[in-house]
Amino acid sequence: MEFCYKINRGKMKKLLVLTAIVSLSFSVFSQEEIFIKESLVVNVEVPVRVFKKGTFVDNLTIDDFEVLENGKLQKIEAVYLVKNRAIERSEENKRFFPETSRSFFLFFEVAEYRPKLGDAILYFIHNVLVPGDSFIVVTPMQTYRLKDKALKIYLREEIAN
Repeated sequence: MEFCYKINRGKMKKLLVLTAIVSLSFSVFSQEEIFIKESLVVNVEVPVRVFKKGTFVDNLTIDDFEVLENGKLQKIEAVYLVKNRAIERSEENKRFFPETSRSFFLFFEVAEYRPKLGDAILYFIHNVLVPGDSFIVVTPMQTYRLKDKALKIYLREEIAN
């Protein structure tokens, strides 16, 4: 009887080992499945400017927008109204920290300088640029980059010149 007991005990150990392996494999597969599900979500910021007859529309809500990816409707988590780098209004299902900085690139290839070009640059620097904006002007002769603190240190006329 003792011999049979040892055989049964050996079978029992094999059965326990097999059960443990099967249980662990299910556990590992379920963890991989959870990891894969969580890694498929990517949030993307989409800047949108809506105009109606030349006037900017600033009273839109999250329900006024649709985003499709490969024809499939995507969930919109938040909408922000940003003016001159400041968030003026937000509607959020989830809290985000949107990028509000702006970058401007102007490319010129001018055969003959005209004073209106200087007026346009001066207008842009006076009425469009705000502290924190990135501004780069590219000409055939040189590339100009506005330093971060330039708007605080120099007069705008000096920057335009």
